[in-house]
Amino acid sequence: MNLKSKRIKLKLMVKICPRCGYPNDDSFSYCQRCGYNLKRRSLSENEKNLLRGFRSFSIINLVSLIYLSVTLGLAYLLDKGVFFNDFYSFLGFLGAVAVGTILLFISVMKLRKGYSSVMRDNLKYKIPYLGTTIFIISFLFIIVFSVFFLSTSVMGLFIPSSTIPFATLSVMGLFVIGSTLSLFLGIFRAYEEFNDKVFLLSSSGFIVSTVMSCVAPFYPILLIPLWLVYLISVTLLYAASDFNLSLNREN
Repeated sequence: MNLKSKRIKLKLMVKICPRCGYPNDDSFSYCQRCGYNLKRRSLSENEKNLLRGFRSFSIINLVSLIYLSVTLGLAYLLDKGVFFNDFYSFLGFLGAVAVGTILLFISVMKLRKGYSSVMRDNLKYKIPYLGTTIFIISFLFIIVFSVFFLSTSVMGLFIPSSTIPFATLSVMGLFVIGSTLSLFLGIFRAYEEFNDKVFLLSSSGFIVSTVMSCVAPFYPILLIPLWLVYLISVTLLYAASDFNLSLNREN
């Protein structure tokens, strides 16, 4: 065997990392320097759209979380009498909550668009797509019930005591089903497809926050841990989706 053929054979036995340029043994699955997946395939355009949907959902959710946190903080001060506790202050608070709800609604629409795109290649995302539909219905219910209760209060109409628990349970049930299917199941599917454990951590965080949201009305002390778990889950989802998109750009 001449020197040229030896060089060719040696080159075939080495796998160059496309991310950092480090020469790895051909049997390695991950780069020994940066951890890049050497067996990673290029993403289809629909898979990229899914990751973009995750990323948009995360960004808008982070904005809405901060916004709603400030709003709830002001509501707490309002309840303590720091601000004038009058009808216009109450309307202002409802308006602020409405803006936060609209932001959450837009974020779910971004998520829905991502699932809709990737469903053309992978029907596993059909159920998470259905979950976003249920999620959207729960938001619409919140808006309808809020307008109904506000209008009846302004007009001084009597509301049957059984209406409030029924409305609350209806919205909560839709929210739990929609959240479980669209966030936990959908992001878990992404973990299976992209083999990224950050997606697994994010999906686990979302299911924990969903369970906590069901218990929090009875134990208000859980509201702060609930907020933190959801915030971490959203941040992890953004990190995982942005990281996988950036890796694909480097291929």
